[in-house]
Amino acid sequence: MEINAETKKMTKTLSSQKAMVRAYGEAISTKLMRRITELSAATSLADISHLPPQRLHQLTGKYDTYFAVDLTRNTRLVFRGLDMNNEMTMIKTDIISILVREVVDYHGH
Repeated sequence: MEINAETKKMTKTLSSQKAMVRAYGEAISTKLMRRITELSAATSLADISHLPPQRLHQLTGKYDTYFAVDLTRNTRLVFRGLDMNNEMTMIKTDIISILVREVVDYHGH
């Protein structure tokens, strides 16, 4: 899959390991790089497991058009899925690229 970001700031952060470490620290940036690699290697979002360690899941509430994968126990990579027409979709088999919104600590630790 193709990986892009929703904002210029996130694009810059995802552009290099150094930028990720600066933004999130060593441990989270290592997991983030691993998840980005896994997502890039997948043909569609359906290839990513809903089981640990990725634990792909659809979000709810104001984020109901987003998915997330685990980075650490509390930290998630949040993104939207796009189909072959670059349209947002929630159908995992149709998602061939993603737009990263943020890396977020759900629990504020």
